[in-house]
Amino acid sequence: MLHYIIDGYNVIKSEYSQIYGGSLERQRNTLIALIKSSSPQGSSKNMVTVVFDGKTEDPFSSSGYSRQMSGFIEVLYSENATADKVIEIIVNESSNSSNMVVVTDDRGIHKLLGYSGAKFVSTRDFCRKLFNTKKGNPREENIDTDFSESIDKELKEKWFNEK
Repeated sequence: MLHYIIDGYNVIKSEYSQIYGGSLERQRNTLIALIKSSSPQGSSKNMVTVVFDGKTEDPFSSSGYSRQMSGFIEVLYSENATADKVIEIIVNESSNSSNMVVVTDDRGIHKLLGYSGAKFVSTRDFCRKLFNTKKGNPREENIDTDFSESIDKELKEKWFNEK
């Protein structure tokens, strides 16, 4: 069994993410819902922890950070530390860090945990699974060129009186 530790804002703000717009709360909830529905961690037996910087309402506090459960996903808010620090603590306190998979592009975490035995997955690779895409940038994959051509034609007609 693997334990995926996801740097939540690193995934949300990744150029490969399709989560944008709305409040941070909406973006966090969207990420959690996508993880539940698409299972980018593979087996349902694998544990998932998503770590966000900051605070939340209605947490129960443990080890200096807020903790919530959303189905099978543990959601942590770093409170007065950084998400990187919380991820570092989780990996270093693990009895078997070789079963940890850290999802981030943050080089600082790579340096801190490089010798821990934890594995790393880039946000690109994680987003491919999360959004069920095969190419590099999912935003580019979702462009419907036929649709965009019809929009261009419609705009020309309206703005330039062309037909």
